[in-house]
Amino acid sequence: MWVLPFTIAAAGFLILCLCLPLVYRRVSMNYFYGVRIRQSFVSAERWYEINAYGGRRLAYGSCVIILAGLAGFLTPPRYFLWYAGAAMVVVLVSVLVPLVQTISWARSIR
Repeated sequence: MWVLPFTIAAAGFLILCLCLPLVYRRVSMNYFYGVRIRQSFVSAERWYEINAYGGRRLAYGSCVIILAGLAGFLTPPRYFLWYAGAAMVVVLVSVLVPLVQTISWARSIR
């Protein structure tokens, strides 16, 4: 019963750790790691700007994922199936919303 909540919380923590170099502008322009959309490859300045914004958004989402994982440890066994479904929705929304926000924001800057 504790494997799923632990996995979700660990995934959230991993995502948070992967976001921090983006937030602190430590990742130079590359084709492997970071927000890789057309607008981010315009210039180095734009790359850092978009990745810092996207990293912050995803860091907030990862905190929500961590909380969803921790909530599983408090969930009574009879509600665990409901928890599992809700946690998966939370994980998906917490990753997709920052992605959409970042792409939308990157398109709006000039």
